[in-house]
Amino acid sequence: MKSKLLWFPVAIWLAVLLYFSAVPLPAGPGGGAANLHFAGYFILSALFLSAFSSLGSRRALLMSVMLSTYYGLLMEGFQFFLPGRVMSAGDALANFAGSFFALFLVPLVAKADAMQTNKTGYTN
Repeated sequence: MKSKLLWFPVAIWLAVLLYFSAVPLPAGPGGGAANLHFAGYFILSALFLSAFSSLGSRRALLMSVMLSTYYGLLMEGFQFFLPGRVMSAGDALANFAGSFFALFLVPLVAKADAMQTNKTGYTN
């Protein structure tokens, strides 16, 4: 049952990304969009890693980056058909970079947390 509950945050975050991919961009300078793409898909990949934790680390890492990247490409393609939005290779690259970076940072944080728990006997 617990493993099924791990998919709820994934579904919510997929819906959040879909919503923000469909909303027309406000007029004005678009600085910082790559950071938002990076962060959004970093979070998605981290959530996928958690949901896929029962698969083993290598398969979970592979599935997380593949699905996060695929969803990012799908959202960029979706934007091609929306007025007020544009499909962007730069945004797709930022999506991939966020997904890929999560594969390194999330396991490191989890390992450090596990080491801290083993060292002190309790979690902070």
